[in-house]
Amino acid sequence: MNNLLGFPFIFRGALDVRARKINEEMEMAATRALAALAKEEVPEAVMRAYGVERLRFGPDYLIPKPFDPRVLLWVAPAVAWAAVGSGVAGRVIDVDEYRAELDARLGRAREVMRGLSGRAQQSPQRTPASSRPRASWPTTASQSRSCSATRTRSAARPTTRT
Repeated sequence: MNNLLGFPFIFRGALDVRARKINEEMEMAATRALAALAKEEVPEAVMRAYGVERLRFGPDYLIPKPFDPRVLLWVAPAVAWAAVGSGVAGRVIDVDEYRAELDARLGRAREVMRGLSGRAQQSPQRTPASSRPRASWPTTASQSRSCSATRTRSAARPTTRT
């Protein structure tokens, strides 16, 4: 299973039922939920986000896209219910109520992102490439140690407020 698709939602489902551990039943529930979701029709918003006209289950689309908001609504409830069914949950949930609760949480996040996206589209600002900060990674072991020492010293310095 893909880590980006699986783990956040496995943990969400496990935490929401206060599971004592994550077991194979929960992992398999997540896998089955992702497999079932991949066969569903993909919303227009997901295709737009990835700049494609069409996504359908097949050789080029075997698992849902990482930023498909439906993944939360499919995987977390499946994991939570598997935890209840396997006896590791600290509390029992109503799966339909739980899914509605997750959808409500996701709805607020969608509204915030939609607002930010709308504002960004209304007043696009470009930064010239020459003025963008450049990050460079250490290429030698001594440069790497030097960077680590600098980070350590700056992290140890007390900050003063004026």
